[in-house]
Amino acid sequence: MVSDFVHQYEKVLDARYFKEKEKDVQTKSTRAVMKTLWKIEADAASVYTRKSFMIFQDELFNSQWYIPTKVGKEDERRIYGVTLNGKEQPIYHVTLESGDAKAICTCHMFEFVGILCRHILCVFKKKSKLNMLPHHYILERWTINAKSRAILDIPNSDGYVMTHDDPMISKSKLRMQFYDIAELGSQSPQKYNHLSLALDKVHKELLFMEDIEGKKI
Repeated sequence: MVSDFVHQYEKVLDARYFKEKEKDVQTKSTRAVMKTLWKIEADAASVYTRKSFMIFQDELFNSQWYIPTKVGKEDERRIYGVTLNGKEQPIYHVTLESGDAKAICTCHMFEFVGILCRHILCVFKKKSKLNMLPHHYILERWTINAKSRAILDIPNSDGYVMTHDDPMISKSKLRMQFYDIAELGSQSPQKYNHLSLALDKVHKELLFMEDIEGKKI
């Protein structure tokens, strides 16, 4: 039945969301280990999710083993042939646009994955462009804040549109907040005791508020 399908679909979304939330907490609460001294690596670690950063870091680290050679020029564009050190094949061609900040590689990793490839990073290294990650190469879907924007109107399975004041939306937001708080509270006995006492206090206050509101009715 459609109602059963919607219920199961929502459960799957919930499970997937909290899995992603767990990864987000890990990204924000732990520091990534740097493998190079280039500033672009630390810059990427501050904006990418941990999984996305590890893909970028792998490309950056491996770019050290590639050699770029200028092979041509078309107007304001410069073309580089990039090969693995000590090998002639395969060769990847990186076209560097005017201004040196934009580049296209024949491997098309950025077009397919959304993260810069080792061949472009290799050319950027030659041009001393590894101080920061160019903003036009940062796709929002791979960043820490990709899911931070509020969703104001959400239709449910009955066609009813839930606004940001809807109890279901409020409950969802609280669950997100509680997950972050629980992660922090579990890091040490001191934090756990502090959080436990605070939650007990808030719980009693909410029960008191509920009692007062019930008497008004």
